[in-house]
Order: sequence, then structure tokens, then C-alpha cells
Amino acid sequence: MRPRGFYLFLGAVLGLLLPPYAQAAEGGDVLSGYKNAVPLPSDLTAPPGNRSPGDSEQTKEGPITRAADIEEEEDDDEDSFCGFDYTVDRSLAPTEPGRQRRQIAQYGNKWGKKHLTYKIINAPQDNAAERYRVQNTLTRALKLWSDASPLSFYEAREDEDADIVVKFTRGDHKDGYPFDGKGGVFAHAFFPHDGDVHFDDDEPWALDNYVATSRKDLYIIAAHELGHSLGLGHSDAWGALMRPKYTDVKWMKTISALPPEDRNAIQAMYGPCPRLEWNVRYMLESSRRSGRAPKQRRPNTCSAPYDAVFLGPDRKTYAMRGLYYWRLNDGNEIGRPMPLLIRHRWPGLPGNINAAVTSAFTGRTYFFKGNRIWRFKDSSLDEFFPISHNETGLPRSPDAAFVWGPKHKIIVFKRSKFYIWNEFSRKVEPGYPKLIRKFFPGLPNNIDAAFQWKNRHTFFFKQGYYWRYDDEIGSIAKCYPRPVALYWSGCGGTSWERKQL
Repeated sequence: MRPRGFYLFLGAVLGLLLPPYAQAAEGGDVLSGYKNAVPLPSDLTAPPGNRSPGDSEQTKEGPITRAADIEEEEDDDEDSFCGFDYTVDRSLAPTEPGRQRRQIAQYGNKWGKKHLTYKIINAPQDNAAERYRVQNTLTRALKLWSDASPLSFYEAREDEDADIVVKFTRGDHKDGYPFDGKGGVFAHAFFPHDGDVHFDDDEPWALDNYVATSRKDLYIIAAHELGHSLGLGHSDAWGALMRPKYTDVKWMKTISALPPEDRNAIQAMYGPCPRLEWNVRYMLESSRRSGRAPKQRRPNTCSAPYDAVFLGPDRKTYAMRGLYYWRLNDGNEIGRPMPLLIRHRWPGLPGNINAAVTSAFTGRTYFFKGNRIWRFKDSSLDEFFPISHNETGLPRSPDAAFVWGPKHKIIVFKRSKFYIWNEFSRKVEPGYPKLIRKFFPGLPNNIDAAFQWKNRHTFFFKQGYYWRYDDEIGSIAKCYPRPVALYWSGCGGTSWERKQL
């Protein structure tokens, strides 16, 4: 594992080579009010990891500011509560205002993906009974940043590594920046691509607490530190969550949305959620399903909707339209896929398939068309197939089929309803169909195709757009739908971009 200082040094080098971040609508740099995500080195300040851990200069401003430059005050709240002084030595920055703003704005580490994982190691005083309250408080803090940007956060499993590791510790905890006991520094965090957040366990913490208390509010301090974990430095804007003094932010403990300054800053780094034009949204919400392709025409893999999409037994993703199939971009492939004839890959299977799905139990692939079902093992049609829909309870010409849920059941969609189909009994399970909108909120009716990908995310397609269903929260993931051409077909984008989703 590389030292933290390596990533901060790399971020500073990349900052000199990469273009500035997004500009504000008024033409100024949104991030100009933020001191720096990677501070410029000077006699008084240095990036975390660039100073010797043995330096005994830790004060209420944190481990990287000289004690001689801090005026001690009796009230801890008056001083910086954050363990790192992410500020710029203005004497080293260009003197022209325009150049200075650009330089400050372009220094910033950011995550190269939009979906981040986190892990909570412990609760204050290692009190296991408080762990749920810590989790609830941290979730609220993460939601502030998630609601204002395309970023999403997921709690990692016990056996998984996480992008952001949260823990309560005290004194020298082996990261080069020891805590100072009660008062002074309350917490510190590291920039991407480390992102860890540490809280001083000697502090008295208020967990998910809305009432007045002398304890330090975990919610608002965690939200501030997470801003650093996402790449933001301290802000000098009044009313900003990223201001360095606790007195400036402790009144925010009941907020449910980021202040405008912080929202603009995080969107300047990661962008806002894309908005659909009203006519596109109307089309996607309509009851009309995409039209079928002419029988003999080779489909345009960039613009044509899908008849079916499925993950094959070889773990490759296939799309179908008309008489053709092609592989969707996977791995690190670049460029448009080449459509091939369905009958050459699956002899005996007709074109214009309605839906397709590969069983998680048998590895067989089922194809649905009209009132018939075909079952293939790789490229060989199984004996006694195709069979009729008549005895299965399934609707004629279903819209989509996919494997879903912890029990890997086959789900079949038709218009506004869905069915669970048992492939062994070849019957629809009792109690179905049910309404899509009640179990898949945010998803339109009459979709074109659906499948669960290798990363266990479920995707739905309609009219050249797609949605990702978030199984953890039971709704469509934020910032969807998105255009299929950019993320799946190699048309104006690569599959590398899909890995960032």
C-alpha cells in the first residue's frame, strides 16, 4: 500500500497537467472560494504526508500548522476542529487574480468513479450498542453530498475493501497525525484516493442528536470531513459547510441539504446529475414500446432499441434486434460492435425475439417469442423445446426477462406487470402477476429489455435509454436514465466509462 503522501503528491502533479474544473455559470471559478484540495507547500502549511510525523507542531489548527501562528482561545469551538489545514500560501500563488483563481481551482484530487464504498470500523469508546446510531448519522452525512451530485455511497461488506474507512481512535494511531486528546482537533480526513476519516475518541460525541448539547456533533463534523474525502478543501465562504471553524458550522446540525457554496463546489468537481429534455422524458414515460426492426436490415447498434439483452453462460453480454445479435462492450474494448445473424449462433432460433434470460442454476438460456419458449445449452437447442406458453401462466410476447434477487428467480415483464417464473415447474408462482410500479418504483412500463450484469446491478432499457436499479435501497439509482449509445454501445464512449457507474 502506498503512503498517503504519494497520492497527494501525485494529485498536485496531475493538477499542473490537467485542465481546470468546471466554471460557474457566471464565468468565475466555483472552487475559487475553496482554499485547495491539495495545498501548496510553504513554511507554514504542507499537504498531509509531506511533513515528518515526528514534528511536534500539532495545535488546534491541526498537525500541519505552526503553534506560533495560532492564537490560543479558551473556547475550543472558536478554533479549527479539522485536523488538516487545507489552505493555500497566497505568497506562492500568482499575483494576478484571474491566474490565482485558476491555479487554486485546478488543484484538486477527485475520485475517478461515481459510486463509492465506505466501511465503519467501530463506534465511540468501542461501544457496539452505538454502532447503529453511528451508521445512521454517517448515512445522513453522506446523503448531503449524494443529493447534490452524481455520487452514490454503498456500505462495503466485512470482507471487502472500502474507498472510505471511518473509525474512532485516539492519540497516535499510526497515520502520522496523532490526536491531541479532548478539545483541539476533533477529526481529520484524507483526500482521494485514500479518503479515510478518523474521529478523536477522546471527544464526547453527540450521535444523531437534534437537541442542544455540549458534545461535538458527529453529523455535521462527519459531513465536513467527508467533503475532504471527496476532494474539497476548506472554504472561506460564509455559510459553507467546509469552513474550518466549528463555530461556523455547528449550527448546521439540522440541515438536510448542502449550502449553495458547497453544492456548487462538489458539482464543479463531479458535475450535476444530467437532465433529460422534456420531450425525451415524455417518450420514456409513454406506454408505447419500441418498434421492431425490419426483418432483413442489419441494425444500427448505436441508435436502435433492443429486442432483448442478456448475460450469457459465458458471462458475456448480448443484445438482440431483428435477425441479429451482437456483444455489448465489455472489459476494455473500444469501438462499435458488429451485428451477426442469430441463426448462426443459435441454430433453430428465429429472429425478433421478445426476451431472453440465462438461468443462474442451470446455465441454460431461455428465449421468448410469441407463445413459445426455446431453451439452449450454449448453442444447442435442448430436447423437447420449443414449448408453448399456454401451460406456463406467462403472457404472450413478454417485454423482458431477467434473473433477480438473492434467490436468482426469473422475472418476466409485460406492460405494467411482472411475473416470477419457476423454470423447473415451468409455472408462474402463485400470487403473480404484480404491478411493476409497486416493486420497482421509478421504472417505466413497457420496457424493451432487462438483465442483471456481472456486478449484480440490474439494468432496464427503453427507447435508447437505460436505468440502473439499486437493489440496496429498492429504487432506481440517481442520475438515470442515461443514453445507451454512450455507455453500452461504444458510440461516443467506451466500456471504461461504464465501470465508473
